[in-house]
Amino acid sequence: MDMCEDIRLTPEGKDLYNNRKETIERVFGTAKEHHAMRYTQQVGKEKMAMKVGLTFACMNMKKLANILSKRPKKGPDGGLFDDLLTSISSFFFKSQFSYA
Repeated sequence: MDMCEDIRLTPEGKDLYNNRKETIERVFGTAKEHHAMRYTQQVGKEKMAMKVGLTFACMNMKKLANILSKRPKKGPDGGLFDDLLTSISSFFFKSQFSYA
């Protein structure tokens, strides 16, 4: 812990820590607002760990699909990989999930 605190208090560590609100905290805010993570619906640590893991895995896949969908296609036919990306991105962007 002492080493972590020493690194955090350096000028470079302070710059990195200031960017935390734009990177890490933003992901948790999105999970709370859009993915029902404000309150727990399951009872037990194991069930909530599974819900959190699945939620963040889906958020990562959505982010990956969004990033890869903005890349230019390679080759005239796009290839199998590009077809997979198209399928993933169309699923995530056409699906509307609502949580009550």
